[in-house]
Amino acid sequence: ARAHEEAVSTDKTTDANSLASRVRKFASSFANSLAPVSVSNGDVKVRHTTLLWEAFVHDATRKLVSNLSSSPQSMHGRSSTAYLAALAAEGGLPTLRKVLDASLPRLLDLLSKHDDSSSADDEKMAAAIRGIAAFMSSCYVALKMWERNNRGVQVHPHPLSKYI
Repeated sequence: ARAHEEAVSTDKTTDANSLASRVRKFASSFANSLAPVSVSNGDVKVRHTTLLWEAFVHDATRKLVSNLSSSPQSMHGRSSTAYLAALAAEGGLPTLRKVLDASLPRLLDLLSKHDDSSSADDEKMAAAIRGIAAFMSSCYVALKMWERNNRGVQVHPHPLSKYI
């Protein structure tokens, strides 16, 4: 409630950006702590998700990605991209994969349907390209964190391999 009150009452852009940054950092840290874990059950690895992760990451991602395909250039589209990219970067590998799988196909679909005949869509296409770049950057950050926290072990297959 206090964060919301500060965001609503501030007139300074830097304060609002700082607050938004702190909210995104909190959300990604929270998602990371809730991330599903693999548990060995004999020869079979089982991935356990928590209901909180499902609600906080899965459901929120599903709601926010609709903004990416309909209007990535709008205020809601840009804020959805920023929030999802932060969640992907620091929310752990399951969160990264979930966000990428939900977000990138929508943005790539926008680019593939662009026909170069309408300049009115230029802003929309530019926002889609910036969104793709943000998710690629998030993937880079997440994988570097994974390598650092797991003694250099690399993730295979690469989360972006299906898009290349």
